[in-house]
Amino acid sequence: MDKSFYNSPVGILEIICEKDALISLKPAQNTENFCTDTIFIKTVKSQLDEYFLGKRNIFDLKISLIGTDFQRCVWQTLQKITYGETSDLAE
Repeated sequence: MDKSFYNSPVGILEIICEKDALISLKPAQNTENFCTDTIFIKTVKSQLDEYFLGKRNIFDLKISLIGTDFQRCVWQTLQKITYGETSDLAE
């Protein structure tokens, strides 16, 4: 598992990846841990840079959905909502 941090306009984000797939992207609680900037993590950071500059609204990163069946169902449903849109998930 590889971990790094990204200084975003909304605060420091913790990036966790494994086998060239994103596992977690969340606000960092503690930035004192060891960091690894793999090629994949550099790609994540580059796409985040583009997003925050308004140049990207679709990410093309492999994501590893690790969670309960319910969590994976929710995440898969959320991925169907296009950028700038809202959805009634009860549909």
